[in-house]
Amino acid sequence: MSLKSMGPAGRMAATFLHSRLTPLFIVASILLGFLGLATLAREEEPQIQVPMVDVKLAWPGQPVGQVERQLTSPAERRLWEIPDLEYLYSTSTADGALLILRFKVGMSPDQALGRVRSRLDEVSAQLPAGARIAEVSPRSIDDVPVLALTLTAPKRADWDQSDLRRVGEELALELRKTDGVSRVRVLGGEPRMVRVQPDPGRMAQAGVTVDGLLATLSSAGLSMPAGTALQGGLTRELRAESPFNSAEELRALAVRTSAGSTVRLSEIAAVEDGPGEATQYVWLIGHDGARSPAVTVEIAKRPGINATALVHSLHDRVAAVRGSLLSRDVDVHVSRDFGETAKHKSDDLMFHLLLATLSVVALIAL
Repeated sequence: MSLKSMGPAGRMAATFLHSRLTPLFIVASILLGFLGLATLAREEEPQIQVPMVDVKLAWPGQPVGQVERQLTSPAERRLWEIPDLEYLYSTSTADGALLILRFKVGMSPDQALGRVRSRLDEVSAQLPAGARIAEVSPRSIDDVPVLALTLTAPKRADWDQSDLRRVGEELALELRKTDGVSRVRVLGGEPRMVRVQPDPGRMAQAGVTVDGLLATLSSAGLSMPAGTALQGGLTRELRAESPFNSAEELRALAVRTSAGSTVRLSEIAAVEDGPGEATQYVWLIGHDGARSPAVTVEIAKRPGINATALVHSLHDRVAAVRGSLLSRDVDVHVSRDFGETAKHKSDDLMFHLLLATLSVVALIAL
């Protein structure tokens, strides 16, 4: 059959069939395929864009009913005006609220976050007195932890929840140093808390108002999830996560008075540093059904990072700090390992693709 009587596909096949470049193209294609397999990021979760934004509103000292009526509902009505917003979920609690905004699939996360921030700039001027926008953070599929390590200390009967929590927080600081880590969270145990209990008499004598005290604590980097207020002559306790190394540093914090001078925080309030109230509980259940208190460290990765390689690096870092940070009395249990499961699924997929390819090659050869 001559080339003139062939169609376009036949002429192309005949050209490559007798060309010396064909083996080179085949070898190059195989090498590119192996390169793609080696560099392909292995993921447990599907990498689809579902833009979600969390908005935390704070209104210290207010009951949940008032937060729902005067803060959450008005903010919801304004946020519903954002284009391409598909769902809006809200949860009101005492002292604040959490709003979760979900946009249409495929929308740019940066564009969704920009629209939320622009609308919140308009909403902030209409918030009730004392209310504020505490945090605006995007959420994606990469926020799902790829590794969860559960710490227990069954050999240390003298340890309480705060001791185990302290070890978990120290381990979290080490794991944050690993390249590719976006977020590390510690669950369970009693977190370290600083309690500030104002004295109304000494505050009035020094000329310090409640709003002035709150402004000073906020500017010092303290967060007050429980809120603070003086109502009916009663003093409410302030609870705040402390960035200070000790309670002495916080006691020396300068608070500005109405006259323009400053006083130490210890002169107008009692400051106590110690374990706070546990808001999350983690238990490890053994094979015999016995439960032991535990603390879990969750690690999430950055977008596009190979989950399998990151988890291997995290395990290596845990092994490196085993002698210095983690004592022999602390047991580390792997309660979630998406790097390993992603590797198993990707290896299984590659095996079936290879089997299908060899089957096709054998069929064509016959």
